[in-house]
Amino acid sequence: MLQIPQQNKFDRLIWKADDCLLLDDLVFRAMRQKTGKWSGDKHFIFYKIQPLIEQYAHYFRRRCDFQPKNIFELGIFDGGSIVF
Repeated sequence: MLQIPQQNKFDRLIWKADDCLLLDDLVFRAMRQKTGKWSGDKHFIFYKIQPLIEQYAHYFRRRCDFQPKNIFELGIFDGGSIVF
């Protein structure tokens, strides 16, 4: 049976601007600090900057077999990190 490699989540990221990130049908607003309102579609606030997200991508691309059974999140503010 031919096995097709599963696409890594990070390969599906699309940056619309340095603060707007798409993952499939989800919209994330990446920011360094809380600012005023952001106009646009419904989104998750993601208190991370693009270079940090790129570090995550680099890490997990090398560990494509990583399948956690549990996730423990600390410091939830608006919930964007846990959705991501």
